[in-house]
Amino acid sequence: MIFRRLTDQLNAVVTQNMTEAGLNGKDPHVTARRHIILYGYSNSLLFNLTSGAFLTGFWLALGADADWISMVIMLASVANMLQLFAPFLLQRVRDTKQTVLHLRLIQHTLNLVAAAIIPLLGLAEPLMLRLVLVMVFIAYILGALAGPGLQIWHLKSIPPERRLGFFSFLHATNVIITFSAMFLGGLFTDGLTAAVSSRFAFILLRLLLLAVAVFDLWNLRKIDNPGVPGEIVNRRRQGLLDLPRHILSHPVYLLTILAASLWAMASSMPGQYFVVYLVSDLGYSYSLITGVSLLNLVVIIFLTPLWKRVIARLAWMRSFAFSTFLYAAGLIAMAFVGMGRFGLPLYVLSSFYTYIMALGINLSFANLTYVNMPDENQTSFVSLFNASFHGAILLGIWLGNRFMRHPLTGDGGPVWLGLVNAQLLLLTAAAAILISGFLIWQIGRVEKPIIDH
Repeated sequence: MIFRRLTDQLNAVVTQNMTEAGLNGKDPHVTARRHIILYGYSNSLLFNLTSGAFLTGFWLALGADADWISMVIMLASVANMLQLFAPFLLQRVRDTKQTVLHLRLIQHTLNLVAAAIIPLLGLAEPLMLRLVLVMVFIAYILGALAGPGLQIWHLKSIPPERRLGFFSFLHATNVIITFSAMFLGGLFTDGLTAAVSSRFAFILLRLLLLAVAVFDLWNLRKIDNPGVPGEIVNRRRQGLLDLPRHILSHPVYLLTILAASLWAMASSMPGQYFVVYLVSDLGYSYSLITGVSLLNLVVIIFLTPLWKRVIARLAWMRSFAFSTFLYAAGLIAMAFVGMGRFGLPLYVLSSFYTYIMALGINLSFANLTYVNMPDENQTSFVSLFNASFHGAILLGIWLGNRFMRHPLTGDGGPVWLGLVNAQLLLLTAAAAILISGFLIWQIGRVEKPIIDH
């Protein structure tokens, strides 16, 4: 009965959002939006099946240690910050679409083919690890350089009146597809690890993802590129010193970048420290934590229409601010999860609550990059937004690490009000999130409500 209700609700959400996203018809922009949706699926699969637990498993299978894996994750963030230089490449070519396609092709070749074949060459382990790292890091850089061009290119086919329905549909369906693929990917690697070896399992997974990469490139080729090169290749080539002049002439967008970066820094500070606290200090199992996270699927299926109405009423920026206020309240409640009879119920309820608010954050953030973006030099502005955002994530990870290792908080015992360092870190992150939400709310006061067709 519950499964049938979930299925019916999902079908209703998909049907309604397909109409509102403008995915019905034969117009070239409609066709482009369909391929952008499919590209979103393939891009998400490629990212999630080569990052997180799959990235950790891949490098462990090659013989790397935890410090090496931490370095790989840090290099991924550094590569994303190099998006700042994307405009100086894309503004110097006549066919942005072909340039982006070539960057993606080389990225997939290095990340999937080269990284999978090098471990099979019989090289000494230190040399093999370094070569794979070089291939993967170059792939990260190429993906970062292609990113801003992809965003502006695709945005041309998603007019403002379609974005709420489009982003809602993409998010709802993409999460379900990604969750399913990650579950199947876990079964695949676990099965092959038991039958053969972990190295064979993770190498084969990367090679099988080549099919997804081909699908990714095929969809990109099918997407029209209206306005290019005329709107992206400027009459005068932009230099590195032009970027400060552009951003300072648009202070509202600069404030948007700063507020979004503050959110990114704050939300990345807790990292995995609170999960470690749940497992090590409270004795929660990973299966329990994973099971609670599945509530996220229920939230997306049932509450996406509700958040769409909220965003339509408050508009993008105020919806983001509103959801961050409520999300911070959930983090504050979660910070007080501890031993005792009420610890587990509080963890489940606060997790469920934060998933609800995180849905509002994710849906409203999808368009936050573009709300106050000027019409000219858009590739430069998107590059700056993305580079600042990823730089803030790296800063948040570093601050979280420093907090956990500080002499006043690093001994693992109670620090204040009986709370340990991981709990206090969550409270600190919640305070910073509240500040970022307040800034976004102030910036978005003049934004008009959305009329979504």
